Amino acid sequence: MVRREFIQLGLGSVAMAAAMPLFGGCSGLVRSDLEREPVAPANPNLDSRLAEVLRLASLAPSGHNTQPWRVELLDEGRLRIHADAARSLPVVDPDNREMLIGLGAFLESLVLAAGIHGLRAQMEPTLQQAGGIWQQEVVLHNAQPSDYPAQRLELRRTLRSGFRTQELSAELLSKLQRHAGCEIIYLPRNSRESSLLAEATIAAFSQQTWNDAAQEELASWIRFSNDDARRHRDGLTPAMMGITGFGGWFVRSFYDRSDVLKKGFRDKGIEGVSQQVKEGAGWLILTDTTHTSDAMVSTGRRFQRLASCAREFGLALHPMSQTIEEAPWKNELWSQVGLSTPAHLVLRCGLVDQYPPPISLRRPVAAFVPDLYGLSV
Repeated sequence: MVRREFIQLGLGSVAMAAAMPLFGGCSGLVRSDLEREPVAPANPNLDSRLAEVLRLASLAPSGHNTQPWRVELLDEGRLRIHADAARSLPVVDPDNREMLIGLGAFLESLVLAAGIHGLRAQMEPTLQQAGGIWQQEVVLHNAQPSDYPAQRLELRRTLRSGFRTQELSAELLSKLQRHAGCEIIYLPRNSRESSLLAEATIAAFSQQTWNDAAQEELASWIRFSNDDARRHRDGLTPAMMGITGFGGWFVRSFYDRSDVLKKGFRDKGIEGVSQQVKEGAGWLILTDTTHTSDAMVSTGRRFQRLASCAREFGLALHPMSQTIEEAPWKNELWSQVGLSTPAHLVLRCGLVDQYPPPISLRRPVAAFVPDLYGLSV
């Protein structure tokens, strides 16, 4: 889902970071740097409680951090959640798998956030497709507040490094499955299936990296400078990709979209992924019986439940689904690793010693509720 690995640069300058503490004050923009923007309830259907529910929902993960959701306020307590086609990834995600998984994560966060704030989210009976664009209507009813910890939504984060090689215990897997409410397939790091998936991930990532159209699409979502990050409040920043210190300053100061297409940039990405798949406890895979839109949304909901509790167990999850996106692996690999149902999401996993706070940027509520100030959705 997230292709940040390529920019682990190997600029040479990254290795200098430890020797350049003076650049610590030139850090990249992270979520805590952005003040929470108060949302004036200009629309009669949006009060401060609903605004906070939508803010928490927007902390859900999405491919390239595109945040592909729009919310229409129909009347009091009734919402319509849309897929925002302008935030799709047509090159690497032509079937909208990642977009639908991101929307499912948003929907699950909405349900959980609503419960925290004394609202029960009722889904309409079926998912709807309007002009090929996914949408879901939700009705909110007053209810007793749930005891779900809001910090699970606030602190969820994707990690890509520092994974221990210790395999996951049966007890931990059982706990994860209870939280996610579904079966999770685990391929331990020392298994034949895990090795096959690791090799295929490197190959699929390499193929995608040398696809100019895919690289150009990726480049369009990278926010190199702090000014660019502050203006968009979405996409991938150097800080999100683990580039800090001198390396982060260098990228923010001198890099632009054209650098993503350069050979050195691509080579370092492949080198980074090759190193990453050597770390960790193995792989977790979420599957379903079909590839329908509602199945993908359901996968996103399950993923969000899993990802939101991972910090409590010291477990890092790194989406690496290039093998689902690229041929021939998306057609041939899964039977080789013992799956009888389609893979929807592949997660590299591993226990970590440190779990830093979230840094990915988020747009304010007004940005994805366009009718908030009388604008048309």
